[in-house]
Amino acid sequence: MITKRTIYFTMVHHPTRGKIRAGNAFMTRKAAQEWLPMLRKMWRGCKTSVASCTLRYQDGRLTPKTIAVLDRKFNMDPPQEPTP
Repeated sequence: MITKRTIYFTMVHHPTRGKIRAGNAFMTRKAAQEWLPMLRKMWRGCKTSVASCTLRYQDGRLTPKTIAVLDRKFNMDPPQEPTP
């Protein structure tokens, strides 16, 4: 069974490094957007945005494609698997 969950990240558009993640994941877009004014002050002159990521679970585990996206695009390790 495949289930999906969307999480949101705050991103900073760095002039030389491109888009980089700033902070942790948020459960709602609104929660992530509330952090953007603070990020703009911290990263003076850099644009900020909110990026979404759809996590796909197959039989309760993240799919390899989702893990690759988290690693490559968001520079984030996958969440730990719950232990029984």
